Amino acid sequence: MNMKRIRRTVLFAAFSIILAAISLCSTPLRADEFTKTDEIFDAHKILFSEAQKKVGKPRAITRTPVFNNAPFLQLKPGSKIIKGKKWMDSSKNPKDYHFEEKESYFLLTNNKYYFLGWIRENSDKLFLSYGSYSLLFDWDFSLANATILQQLDEREFGEKISVESFANLKKDLQKEFPESVRDAGKAIVETPYLKGGGKARRAIFQGLGFDRYRNTISKYQLEIGNETYIFKIKKLIVGPQRAGITDKIKPNFDAVPKVKRTPQQVAKERALQERIMKFQAIVNSFLIQPTPLLHGLR
Repeated sequence: MNMKRIRRTVLFAAFSIILAAISLCSTPLRADEFTKTDEIFDAHKILFSEAQKKVGKPRAITRTPVFNNAPFLQLKPGSKIIKGKKWMDSSKNPKDYHFEEKESYFLLTNNKYYFLGWIRENSDKLFLSYGSYSLLFDWDFSLANATILQQLDEREFGEKISVESFANLKKDLQKEFPESVRDAGKAIVETPYLKGGGKARRAIFQGLGFDRYRNTISKYQLEIGNETYIFKIKKLIVGPQRAGITDKIKPNFDAVPKVKRTPQQVAKERALQERIMKFQAIVNSFLIQPTPLLHGLR
């Protein structure tokens, strides 16, 4: 190989490396930061495992569109919207099993009834309350349609907080609650984008939310596709926790305790309650829409 050919080969290799570097800089890779230890909810698994045992006095309802606030959702071939009475069998005593008096909406597909909970009616209009029900329907996938579904579920991730406010909130909490922000890293929230191809094509939505009952600020990610509806939640800041409070259960401080408490225990609980309220008051001032604080813990 002569010197001219060697020089040309070296220059071509160097040029290829430069092009690759430019490509990487202009199209940053998106790493999925959520791990197995974070909370992950697959609505597909939950929804299709909850078929109703039976429905009382079912009758088919014809509607076009099915839902006025999500008109792109269409019935799959052979599916029907059903109105009827839900079978209540959650009691431990079989004698208490019964059909509800009020009627509800269901989707009948593949000979199975799926409860469409929290459907709202207004005159002749029908409104979908949760985007995850989209898994039961056909629809043309697009970022615009996925955004409509995402907006239905935003309230599930708590009260909104911006990335800028989150950084300032950490500084304020550092003074009074250093243990809560010790492991809180930098929050990165990306604008909605599309990921994958074919049936795996989905829209990705991210944000920061404050769960007042769990006293926790988390980053959430919602993935929506024709066959995908997945929630991912990563806790960033965990405030003071009251013992015995479970997820999404509102604490009742007015309830009469089953066990008589000592004055020391009462004082300790009261001090913890005050600390929780102080934490929430600080967080509240950084929320996009602050909540009017009431006396006592919300």
